[in-house]
Amino acid sequence: MGLRLWVVVVAAACAGCSAQADGRERLSDADAAKLPTDGQLWGLCPVPDVPVRSRERVWREARQKTQALIREVRRRPEALVTLTYEDAHSGEPFEETTTVRELAEIHLKNPGIAGAPCEHRLMAALEAAAEGRRPPPVDDEVQELVAALRLEKDGTVYYSPHGCMLQGIFVNREVARAESDPVRHDVLVASPRRRVVVLVHEPDRRCHDGIARDLARFERRA
Repeated sequence: MGLRLWVVVVAAACAGCSAQADGRERLSDADAAKLPTDGQLWGLCPVPDVPVRSRERVWREARQKTQALIREVRRRPEALVTLTYEDAHSGEPFEETTTVRELAEIHLKNPGIAGAPCEHRLMAALEAAAEGRRPPPVDDEVQELVAALRLEKDGTVYYSPHGCMLQGIFVNREVARAESDPVRHDVLVASPRRRVVVLVHEPDRRCHDGIARDLARFERRA
């Protein structure tokens, strides 16, 4: 069954609400509208073969929605929103009331961290918020890697001098997670001691060999 999902605010004066929802904190209309809807966080890594302007617009909106969800799940994880589903075939609507934390968990399954490799740190921050943990630390080694490999950032991706399009950069403890969740059409290229891996979109030989040499050089210097 194909489903579409969006977020709507639960009215403050909730006549006929179920006992489960009665008396619980509810998001305002404005706050609910800032949260991500069905499949919207796939936009954190838009497909590479769309126009740049469109890709950046989708990415920017998805980032803003993710950041709003992180804020809300930290501020008031048990506040209620109503999820309205519509069958893609029959158009039959039905609703389910859930908490902000549960909404975060929905997005942590779809797309999940593995489904957003170019924004895995942002998704890891969402995971930490949903679990009540501190945000993950910022890893300065990534910025050093970007500089050492002479990568140019373009919206959600990086480009190397060898013509590679990098969808994600993973260092240290993130390497194992990246290797356990392969992404279709993308290839993981690792440094010799596997301290760093990068996710490259459909690399040719020049790209693959060039980025592998640069990673080896970076690891020797580190």
